[in-house]
Amino acid sequence: PNDSKATVSVLNCPTPPLAPRIMFRLSRMALGTNTGKVVRWLDNKGFGFIQRSDNDGEVFVHQTSIKQRGFRSLAEQQDVEFDVETDHMGREKAINVTAPGGGEPRPYARDNY
Repeated sequence: PNDSKATVSVLNCPTPPLAPRIMFRLSRMALGTNTGKVVRWLDNKGFGFIQRSDNDGEVFVHQTSIKQRGFRSLAEQQDVEFDVETDHMGREKAINVTAPGGGEPRPYARDNY
């Protein structure tokens, strides 16, 4: 009997606690993978900009969005694939950034280290 009460209370719960955040995140993502070229990378800041191949402007990219092992950075002028997410203020940013075909992108050349 106690097990059925627990099941009923879970079933009566309108939404799991994390569902709204997950749905909000999914609603902000652009469908499909975009392509572009890294035009600027500020290694000391950990972010840069990608020029979209569809000529729809540049999109911001933070180092945490790069699919790469170790220290994450992007070499300028390399082609990349990425998804686009729009934040709560309407600003777009690149996420899930990879080399074409899903591989690891080339890192920024760190000459001074």
